[in-house]
This record gives sequence, structure tokens and C-alpha cells, in this order.
Amino acid sequence: METARQLLRSLDLPDQDPPECPSSGRRFPDGGQYRIEIPECQHVPPTTKLHRNCPTPLMFSPRPAD
Repeated sequence: METARQLLRSLDLPDQDPPECPSSGRRFPDGGQYRIEIPECQHVPPTTKLHRNCPTPLMFSPRPAD
């Protein structure tokens, strides 16, 4: 981790998050604060594993394959 921080500093970039990140009052229609998209999860075993290990209910948004 220290190597990554040194690299960021050498590029004149912050090496950590600010102590107080501003919070947004914006929400999704269901009241959720954020969403995570997991691309390319197209098979049953990985989807089942995600579902079993997720602390909150998963919302699936199927898209047609290319």
C-alpha cells in the first residue's frame, strides 16, 4: 500500500481520501444511496455466489447479450 501512496505523491496526486468526504442528499427512487454494477456476470454459479454473500438483496437488471 505504501508503494501506491508513494506513486500517487510522485504524480502530485492525493495519497488518501480527504478526512471528511461530502455526503450527497440525492437518492434512488427506492431510497438507496448507491449502486454497484457487476458487469459480465452471465452464468449461474457466479450469480449464485454473489446472491449468497451479499448483505442486502440484489437487484438484477438483465440485458440482452451482444
